[in-house]
Amino acid sequence: MAVAALVNERYVDRGFTISRLGRELKIAPAVLRRRFRRFYGLPVAAHLASRRLELAELLLAKAAGSAELSRIARLSGYHDAAGLRRDLRRVQRLRRLRPWRPLALRDPSPSRWTDVELPTLLHTLTPRR
Repeated sequence: MAVAALVNERYVDRGFTISRLGRELKIAPAVLRRRFRRFYGLPVAAHLASRRLELAELLLAKAAGSAELSRIARLSGYHDAAGLRRDLRRVQRLRRLRPWRPLALRDPSPSRWTDVELPTLLHTLTPRR
């Protein structure tokens, strides 16, 4: 499915949305979300958010406090620093809590028990619609 490639190309564009992608592909956003989840195993919104957050974390590590958070947020596709800060806090909280979560609440895949993957974390953050 080429949708992931399109998301990977355009995730830094703050105006890039799933609805806009659906219009470009001439497919309803709900169908796009359903097919993406079925094909990749996670929501398209989670994939988009994970790409943006990965870039933001990389920029934050390289900046070492010299760049403004709002600038890093804009460069990584967020509308503002508040959105980036919110996602960073959620992911950091999940990373801290992950070892203490009961096994029943985790994904049954053994590979996910040992590695905390960013897309997996963001998948748990995506609100259900």
